[in-house]
Amino acid sequence: MIQLSETYRVECVDALSWFRVRAEETANPKTAASLHQALTSFVRFLDGRSLDFNGMDCRLLSGWMARLLYEGYTRKTALYYLKNLSSLYGKSVAEGIVPATDAFTQTRERLQRLPDLMFEAVPDGALLTKLRNLWHSAGKGSDRRQLGVDILMFAVLAGGLSFEEVINYKKDQSTGNDSALAGIVAKYSKPKNRYLFPLRQSERTPAQLGRELTALYKEALSSVGLKVSNPVEDTALELWSMAALGANLSPEVVAGCMRRLPRLNPIFAVCGRVDVAEEEKERILAFVSRSIADNPLQWHAMQFRPHVGFESVMARLKHCSEEVTVDQIYYPCREISRRIGNRIRYDKRPVINGLLYFRCRVSDIVPLFRNIGDLAWGYRAGGREGRPYAVITDYEISRLQTAIGVFAPETELMPVGTIHLDKGDKLEVLGGIFCGKGARFDSETTVKQGADSGKTVYRLLLPDGNGFEWEVNIDPRMVRRVSDNRYQELLDNLEA
Repeated sequence: MIQLSETYRVECVDALSWFRVRAEETANPKTAASLHQALTSFVRFLDGRSLDFNGMDCRLLSGWMARLLYEGYTRKTALYYLKNLSSLYGKSVAEGIVPATDAFTQTRERLQRLPDLMFEAVPDGALLTKLRNLWHSAGKGSDRRQLGVDILMFAVLAGGLSFEEVINYKKDQSTGNDSALAGIVAKYSKPKNRYLFPLRQSERTPAQLGRELTALYKEALSSVGLKVSNPVEDTALELWSMAALGANLSPEVVAGCMRRLPRLNPIFAVCGRVDVAEEEKERILAFVSRSIADNPLQWHAMQFRPHVGFESVMARLKHCSEEVTVDQIYYPCREISRRIGNRIRYDKRPVINGLLYFRCRVSDIVPLFRNIGDLAWGYRAGGREGRPYAVITDYEISRLQTAIGVFAPETELMPVGTIHLDKGDKLEVLGGIFCGKGARFDSETTVKQGADSGKTVYRLLLPDGNGFEWEVNIDPRMVRRVSDNRYQELLDNLEA
């Protein structure tokens, strides 16, 4: 284990903080800019994880190189970034903070040894979208085209089946409850058929069947601007693995899910491989399948990096709006009013500083954090490295908004006017600082000043337990009408 000096423990929180300081101290502006560029890329790859010097090993560095290759960086650029990070680490060695490591050299040599042939194909950043378009085109065109699309999509969604596995797939072989796969099985299962797909297996040699699948794959993929892989037998495996990376699974986890790796993919040649339990593999297969066949709008959460504000993130999102689509954001804030001289100023203060909820499709998450990863990082399922980003259900978002009493502008849990209220109607407050209180409806009014100007609110009368009532303004979505008995229970609780 590397032992850090007491001086380091006082002055630096982690290795990244130390690297930033040393990059800023670099006298040559061009060199400093290069160091910052490499460090920014490395921080984005860490995705919110802290790092001490003990963690600077081959597995981490190889994972970074693999992610850069997936993002479309050339091998030369990836090696240049690695060299700059190595330079920063070397400064810590020179100052006696940590001993030297050969992790940088091993990672560099591993990447340099890969044949040039592996780098001829450039990853397609729109792969998920193209596969989704191909999936939704099934059932269109000639019978031959439909067969090709169905076979290819089945091979991809099943985790990347080989030619031999597709040709010999039995109609009763499919297990699990993936609805996309089940639909294809149901379409091609015939009582007298032995194999799932009608490729005239008994009449053709393996070579002839291979040529037939190649032709079917080429025809299907060309309709969405994709090509077969090299070698062609790896096509479904290559597509599945790249779709999994597009859904933001780490290369190590994706590699751990595959029985074999694509033969000419540099990403999986340079990265490590982690053991993935069978149950976890099934969940990942289902996740990738949904990303292609469904790709629904879902809520996720991000955390701003230190010293990053809401306005900076919004400006970056606007800048990359042509590449990334975020359907909705939710940054819960409370209005704070303060008097400055003879005027009252209204400001917004976040309920949880730097925590932003956003709603988008799986296919948009990778390009999103590729653009804003230096400003924010995303929460992952179970907090585990390399797993998908955590999904927050609509129900959980609704509960959160109701509990804190701050709603996203687009949210209409109970639109104004849905329930007619008369003066004196008994209500229960569902969220915010008055949650669980009983109140009587007084009137409906419109906010005339402040950040919520123009917003409709309910004016309620809340008893304080001493026989007095006082007025409060509450969002209409935070109340519900209750019976006399329930209202009395709320008053009894207040007195207790």
